[in-house]
Amino acid sequence: MGHRTEEILRVGGIDELIDRGLLADEEGDLDLAERILDEAGKRAGENQPRVLHLAGRVAWAHGDIERATGFLQQATDQKPDRADVYLDCARCLHLMGDDGLAEEQVRAALALPRLDESTEGDARVLLSRIRLEDGDAEEALEVLEGVSAALKEHALYLSALADVLVELERTNEALVLLERAVAAEPEDADYHYQRGLTQQAAGDLEGGATSMLRVLALETKLRGTTGAPTFQEIQVLRTQLEDAMEELPDPIMGLVASAPITVQAAATEEQVRAGADPRSPVFFVGRPKLEERDAELTGIVVARDVLLDEIDDEDEIAETLLVAMVEEITDFFGRDDLLFAEASA
Repeated sequence: MGHRTEEILRVGGIDELIDRGLLADEEGDLDLAERILDEAGKRAGENQPRVLHLAGRVAWAHGDIERATGFLQQATDQKPDRADVYLDCARCLHLMGDDGLAEEQVRAALALPRLDESTEGDARVLLSRIRLEDGDAEEALEVLEGVSAALKEHALYLSALADVLVELERTNEALVLLERAVAAEPEDADYHYQRGLTQQAAGDLEGGATSMLRVLALETKLRGTTGAPTFQEIQVLRTQLEDAMEELPDPIMGLVASAPITVQAAATEEQVRAGADPRSPVFFVGRPKLEERDAELTGIVVARDVLLDEIDDEDEIAETLLVAMVEEITDFFGRDDLLFAEASA
């Protein structure tokens, strides 16, 4: 490995060196990516656009999205002729919630001459998601219509178009696309999850549960065997959830205060069949509210492994638990009206 690293660091051109660094980042070899970044900075200067691009990607890989965005904006300020710099900058800005600037970066990428089909397709998918989140589903659809026909069976495109069609109340068409997406990428849990949510929203609870069971299986395989929570973990996580619940407004707290709290590694198959979300760090056990019946909450479960997947450090646990609780209350009790009222009070 050391010999290979030294060979990579000796490559002649700066572009080839940066390409190797970006590839190392994609492959999860951050040590190599950082060594290449150091070497590239020495050769071309730390403010060279492609060096800044790699610096942004390395910071992103370390979970420092704000620092990554800063590097990438410095790179795009120099008007490079590479679409990947603008698109990575747009992705970071999108994650930061600055969709106006993110859209500017995507459109800058699309304005470059001689874009290859794949890059243009990625840019259009990202732009469609930004426009959809801004409430303009019609424009999001128009953006996706410009994707090359050769890419329209790719799962990424099918997923983006399905999101738009759901917003346009064309859910049946969206479900057809999501069936094709999971066929194209059967080992990608994201597409099964999107399909499951869409099936559930359409009233197909059995189909939704089947999709969510697939999510559970794929992510359990990816995570590997983790073991049951220890007594100490159970006590700590239970206490952290109880502390987070203290932040709930009184009317909402009354809905959940008496429910027993348990801690598991993740949801079980039986719980997912009953409606638990395999990706939620907190889920409720019982009978959710339907038109013809009231909700009946019998327990609250903290999914340790899911929680740990979502956070970068322990300081984020309380907020993550609270957000998950609010989402579960909204779904389980159908009380989004109460939450909105409390938020605006």
